[in-house]
Amino acid sequence: KDKFLEIASVERTCIFYESPHRILDSLQDMLDVLGPEREVVLARELTKTFETIQGMPLGELIEWVKSDDNQQRGEMVLLLHGHRETSDEALPDEALRTLGILTKELP
Repeated sequence: KDKFLEIASVERTCIFYESPHRILDSLQDMLDVLGPEREVVLARELTKTFETIQGMPLGELIEWVKSDDNQQRGEMVLLLHGHRETSDEALPDEALRTLGILTKELP
């Protein structure tokens, strides 16, 4: 969990190599620290017969992995999307001005 706390506000994509016996614990730690909406990609068994690449919000991904034991096998890579501001302050002034005009004009 400490590592995820350190990178919670990093804006770049972070890459983790994970083992089958730790995948659920690692995903749960990510969920506890980063929340269910953080986008993450699980790439499993790359270049092999059962290659799987699945991306979705963290809350959905952990449920998907729990529901299918096959997703808990093999070599895994987790790609954690970088942190993004979600408040209105993150939008440029011009975008906020345009949104204001549109909300007045649209029904």
